[in-house]
Amino acid sequence: MLVFAVISLLILVVPLLARRLRIPGIVGLILTGVVVGPHGLGVLDRGPGVMILSTVGLLYIMFIAGLEIDLYQFRQQRNRALASGLVTFLAGQILGAWSGHALLGMSWPSAILFGSLFACHTIVPYPIVSRLGLARDIAVVMSVGATIVTDSLALLVLAAITSFAGAPVTEWHAVRLVVGLGLVVIAGVYVLPRLGRWFYRNYSGDDTAEFLFLFTGLLAVASLAQVGGLEPIIGAFMAGLALNSLVPEQSRLMNRVQFTGNTIFIPIFLLSVGMVVDLRAFLGGSRAWFVMGIMVALALVSKLLSAWTIQHLFKLSRDQGWLAFGLIVNKAAATLAIVLVGYNLGLLNADVLNGAVVVILVTCMVGPWVTDICARRMALRLAEGPLHVAEGPQRILVPLANPATAEALMNVAILARDRRSGQPIFPLNVAEDGPNVKAEIARIEKLMSQIVVHAAAADVPVRSETRIDTDVAAGIVKAVKELRASMIVVGWTGQPGTSQVLFGRVLDRVLAQTDELVLVCKLEQPLNTCERVVLVLPALAAKAAGFDEAIRTARCLTFQAGCSTVALSCDADPVALFQRIQSLTPNAGPVNGRGVQDWDMLWTELASLLRPNDLVILLSYRAGSLAWHPRLDRIPERFVSSFPKTGFLVIYPAEPPMDEEWTEDGHAVAAAVAENLLRADHVAFGLGSVGLAEAVDTVLGRCLAPNMALPAEKWQELRDALLPSRLELRPGVVLLHVHSEDVDVPVVLWALSEAGFADSVTSAPARVLLVLLSPASLPPDQHLQMLSSLARTILAAPNPAAIAPVRSIEDLRKALTPSGPRKTPPAQA
Repeated sequence: MLVFAVISLLILVVPLLARRLRIPGIVGLILTGVVVGPHGLGVLDRGPGVMILSTVGLLYIMFIAGLEIDLYQFRQQRNRALASGLVTFLAGQILGAWSGHALLGMSWPSAILFGSLFACHTIVPYPIVSRLGLARDIAVVMSVGATIVTDSLALLVLAAITSFAGAPVTEWHAVRLVVGLGLVVIAGVYVLPRLGRWFYRNYSGDDTAEFLFLFTGLLAVASLAQVGGLEPIIGAFMAGLALNSLVPEQSRLMNRVQFTGNTIFIPIFLLSVGMVVDLRAFLGGSRAWFVMGIMVALALVSKLLSAWTIQHLFKLSRDQGWLAFGLIVNKAAATLAIVLVGYNLGLLNADVLNGAVVVILVTCMVGPWVTDICARRMALRLAEGPLHVAEGPQRILVPLANPATAEALMNVAILARDRRSGQPIFPLNVAEDGPNVKAEIARIEKLMSQIVVHAAAADVPVRSETRIDTDVAAGIVKAVKELRASMIVVGWTGQPGTSQVLFGRVLDRVLAQTDELVLVCKLEQPLNTCERVVLVLPALAAKAAGFDEAIRTARCLTFQAGCSTVALSCDADPVALFQRIQSLTPNAGPVNGRGVQDWDMLWTELASLLRPNDLVILLSYRAGSLAWHPRLDRIPERFVSSFPKTGFLVIYPAEPPMDEEWTEDGHAVAAAVAENLLRADHVAFGLGSVGLAEAVDTVLGRCLAPNMALPAEKWQELRDALLPSRLELRPGVVLLHVHSEDVDVPVVLWALSEAGFADSVTSAPARVLLVLLSPASLPPDQHLQMLSSLARTILAAPNPAAIAPVRSIEDLRKALTPSGPRKTPPAQA
């Protein structure tokens, strides 16, 4: 007990002291191990308990490396990682073998084994790059991949050389090695990911069980590797890779994993490295000093040469090259294993054994020091880079009401949060004012306390907000404005009532009265257990405001959850759209997708595409936006009824203030629309019950024919061009639009009928028909701006049903006047 009390005290005090002395904490712990170890003051000994915890610490380093590595980038850079590993291995192996034979007079078997000491390495400083958020940097990814290559090859050299020393590699040993490698691959690729997905889907609420599952998986695969004749660190790394997609980078579980390793296991491992050093080895005579000098020089020069080659071969920056050197220069377990085997077989003498310990000490001091300096410079430049938010700092508001879904919504907010913004997450609960408001406040306080603890476990700052209001929706909208929120994460049950238009009374009003980005979430399983995200994109999505930010948010969730992305687009040029998405989020994995011709085909594609553990993200738009289509509002309810067990997120992009949405040319076009919007000679009042095609003929004949002399076939061509463009803004309201060579300025025509215009395509007879004719010379973007303006004009009307019966232009203007404070486009100014 006293031993562990001393270790705990050292783990507490040494990093604090090292920080004051401005040296890396890793170096401080190693030096402390030298001083208090059995060859120093003798305060601590490398007893069985310390050795077990030290071994777990080494495994933990490799496990975290596999857990945090960017799998997409690792797959993309696997050839580079393999090449880096070969360069590092060959540089150390060749230089070491030649030096051992030429300078130290070793036989070739001993010299080759001596060279393998410098071919392998252990990324001891990995916690530094992890803490500074550089785990996904390409230099780190390549260094981690190179570690597996170099250690595996070095251990193969060890196995081969033992045959020359009277310990031949038997057939059983070879079979054991192959079988062990196969079992580790099967466990890492097939068994552990599937078992983990099942476990976290069914036991995601138990924090202790979640962590213990990870820890058990780490030790099980490491033990499997050891039984198969492999180094346990290879099994630990494979376990991390297997569970990578189940542990998002910004999650409570990842925070627990890092906390446990950085607090207990890894510091004990670093102390134990220092304990190996025997200071009396420095008194062993000039031969011992000569061997030590050669070994230290080889360790540093071989890795420096490797890092320089990797930097110039793959065009890395100078800091990335030095960062790679700081990561790969360190010697630890593999080096100790090789030198001890060689010493026991008589291939390596005591001078080499002591020299190896000194090399471990020196490299484990140099590596963390170089890594810390370069990583801090790179992290500082990264922090000074631009934030990918619409404007100002990212502020996420999470309205909460249901305790059953509160943690799931907070997890979405945590994954979507940009850590560089430095802003907390704002969980919000609005208590409805009334006789029971005190009891409601008490319930809210209990819920908020659980949420605060939940977020704190993920090391995410929160600032809970509680409001009292007679109207819940109004309370949320007020909080959005007062807190200057840039994103709103809300939950949806997926079961709208009969009186609800889209999601529900409260949520519909929040959407209508805010301009911020909104995530509507109906989650069926934790995000980290999803395997793939299906991204659904409407036509014209890329032309609408807020597209870039919405895509970054969707891809951030995908990236954090470790999912692949498949996109379905209704756009006219889906390939260009997918390329733009890829360019916006180059590090979030590839975007594989396909185009769909119409909305009906979308459902056919979804039915054939969706599989268990998929998450569907729909990029939708508020009514009247440029990319809005009436069918977008029908997708959520239909999706839930068609795929009730599939997770569903709807992202509504942020909409800029109206005066920022219009370009200078757009203002001119909108002014032209406003001038022609309510002209008495452009409105056909009181039409009877006719078909939509006949209504188009009537409005063209009444409103345009008196001033435009066109042959009959031209009027028919114009009608035929208009009919396929129909947009049903809402039941009973239809908008037709087309570019025409027969008009010089934008023209808006109206046709009103109390009985309605029958049409087989729309959901209800059209009682209000709008026709937009744009000059053929008008750019498509400006035509779409006018289309958006007209849509908002109709959708902002307090009572669209009151439009059809009007008989004068004054009554029509009154029917279109919004009753609330909702902003209106320039066309209505």
